[in-house]
Amino acid sequence: MYRIALVVDESFGSKVIELAQTVYVWLVESTENNRWARLVWQAPEDDADPLSRGVSTFKRQDGEELDALVIRLLGMIDEHHGEFAHDPEWSEIDVVGVCHSSAIVDAAAGYGVDRCEVIPGGVRLHRPDGTCHRV
Repeated sequence: MYRIALVVDESFGSKVIELAQTVYVWLVESTENNRWARLVWQAPEDDADPLSRGVSTFKRQDGEELDALVIRLLGMIDEHHGEFAHDPEWSEIDVVGVCHSSAIVDAAAGYGVDRCEVIPGGVRLHRPDGTCHRV
């Protein structure tokens, strides 16, 4: 299993420190989030796979709805952690800062997601390991 976290909560802040020690985190930019992301970047690197832990930040476009933001980022995540970029490819994405929505579920199905579960603060998208997919 290879899990990624996609955090669209602009107030996530210090929680990224702990999360980035266990999974790779895609974190929406904000004044608070950027401050904590810099601390992750300044920490000494270990010998682990650089795509198994850590953080990248991304911008939310002006007026962009959260569902649209998540859908846009699914493609970027798949490009960086999918079958052509990582072995194993991602099998779960924890989306933090959104509620379960049919728009996200429908878009995620295009990436092989077959199950969506509500988790504290968001949703978890599951796909079988080794899924071959194309949008």
